[in-house]
Amino acid sequence: MGFRAQEQNSEPVLPEFQQYLINKKVVPENRVTYFAYWVSRYLRYAQKHAIDSTEFNEQSAMTFIDELRADARIQDWQPRQADEALRLYYFHYLGKTKCGTGAPVAHVTDVLAEMQRLIRLKHYSYSTERTYIQWVERFAAYMQQTGSKGI
Repeated sequence: MGFRAQEQNSEPVLPEFQQYLINKKVVPENRVTYFAYWVSRYLRYAQKHAIDSTEFNEQSAMTFIDELRADARIQDWQPRQADEALRLYYFHYLGKTKCGTGAPVAHVTDVLAEMQRLIRLKHYSYSTERTYIQWVERFAAYMQQTGSKGI
């Protein structure tokens, strides 16, 4: 699959985002156009599916990534690169701070349930899921023992 570093009218894809990536040195310079390509492809996907692309939507991003995985022309590493590109675009370049549903979490069980949902959405292994959940449970126990109200 060939990448288009530029659109039909010879204009660079997301030039401000590309410049940001170059200036911040968050990805190797030879990969900047690819990251911009994935973001522009997601933005077209969001527009086609009437998704608000001004805010990060975890569910639509994961559906987009899953569709990439299902495409026989896409190599295994490309969906991971696309996911990283979206996260860099929304959380670093645009400075968005919330993801997923954006709903506040009231209790540790809510945190664990949401965490499990997101881990499964990303198709992590069961052992990874258990490890992450155990770390959060231990952290919550520590917070409770020390009287912290952070979680």
